[in-house]
Amino acid sequence: MPTPRVTIVGGSGFVGQALLGELHAEGVEAVGLNSDNLDLTSPDCLDTLCAELDRRTVLIVVTRSRHAHGSFEGFMEDVAMATNIARALERCPVARCLYFSSVSVYGDSSTNLEVTEETPIAPTNPYGTAKFVGECLIGQVARETAIPFVCLRPCKIYGPGDHLETYGPARFIRSMMLHGQVTLFGDGSELRDYVFYRDVVRITVQFALGDRVGTFNVASGQSHSFQQIVACVAQLTGRDVRIEYVERDRPKVDQGVSPARLLSALPGFRFTDLEQGLAETSRYFETNLLQKT
Repeated sequence: MPTPRVTIVGGSGFVGQALLGELHAEGVEAVGLNSDNLDLTSPDCLDTLCAELDRRTVLIVVTRSRHAHGSFEGFMEDVAMATNIARALERCPVARCLYFSSVSVYGDSSTNLEVTEETPIAPTNPYGTAKFVGECLIGQVARETAIPFVCLRPCKIYGPGDHLETYGPARFIRSMMLHGQVTLFGDGSELRDYVFYRDVVRITVQFALGDRVGTFNVASGQSHSFQQIVACVAQLTGRDVRIEYVERDRPKVDQGVSPARLLSALPGFRFTDLEQGLAETSRYFETNLLQKT
């Protein structure tokens, strides 16, 4: 295959920016497209997108709606973006395509501490449903046009530069540093897997520049409770924190995700320890958040 040129759709986001930096550091030609220069929700985007695609392009799709996580508006926007990407690939096939889905496609209606790629698809919110629609649309076009296709299903991604307001490490750290308080649902004992952003970037680059195809969960294989995360950050930063417990709006559900297939495809890969990742994330916010207040 000729020297690849990587195009990242969603290149200005948390993961997209880190991917661009890593690819450039490795000397790979890479460009990022984002909502400032490409409105993927409009059919008018096809000519612009196709101008970036050819048979030596590796396309990485890291799109996410600008609407609230799990909203119906977000669902419509995510599906529109996936539809237009699929249409562009049908018109302009590429060398490889990587699509960022989510473990949300499995849903979280009941406890499952061993989620694998064979776990039945059963999304429980519009976001997970939209991501599975994207898998189907883009995956189908990839099969029809003989494009090697990789579907990545990451669990919750965290790390420096994460400014999303989703329930998890970055939100807890910001709240702790700005207000000395963290709000947890129930007793905060739900188990979830968190993967450090740099691990996601390293995994993605290996798939982008390699020849493996298929669907892979991207998870550390180690689940932790929200309580454990808050306690770890408090210890790492030496901060006192008040925890406000609020009533759950749904039953407690624990989740664990198996990375066995991923580790088989990338032998020798090692995930960042949660404490190390939280320490790096905390230092980032101490430098970039507190100095601005």
